[in-house]
Amino acid sequence: LIEEYNVWRNYQNRYDFRLYGFMGLGYFWHNPQAFFNGNINGKQYTGWHDLQPLLTEGVQYPLNGVAIISGFGFNFTANRKFKFGLRVGHRTTFTDYLDDVSTTYVDPSAWGTSSDPQLSAALSNRAKAEFDQNSFSAGKIRGNPNRNDSYFFITAEVGYVKSIRPKRRWPRIIKF
Repeated sequence: LIEEYNVWRNYQNRYDFRLYGFMGLGYFWHNPQAFFNGNINGKQYTGWHDLQPLLTEGVQYPLNGVAIISGFGFNFTANRKFKFGLRVGHRTTFTDYLDDVSTTYVDPSAWGTSSDPQLSAALSNRAKAEFDQNSFSAGKIRGNPNRNDSYFFITAEVGYVKSIRPKRRWPRIIKF
């Protein structure tokens, strides 16, 4: 559900320019994943893996939610046939798990309830070996649980304008 407010609209010659703002509510579904190719204790893993069932954050967070949508944009119509525009928006979510990073690094004992504890261990800490591994141990800060995730988006639009309204026809005068 999005409500659009026109701030300024100009009709001159064959060009139509519109500046507008919008806001609303949105529903989303997300599924954080990580790519892993490797061998763990003789078991080969290849490809993308869903992170939520692996409990890399230590909790089973929901994979859907609601977002507040807001932004602004403009568009113009050239020769009353072609429409060009740009829209910039922001979405604020009510979850901190869009990227599967929220709180602290999980104690490895929590992975015993995950769908694959060995893969959970490998994907919970993707830091390279040259980094200080003590910085990524259980209980150390992994994310900021005090701030929910949000994101910006930019959309460019190009379109062809075609009226679906029939031309108005005046009643015919029938003479007898």
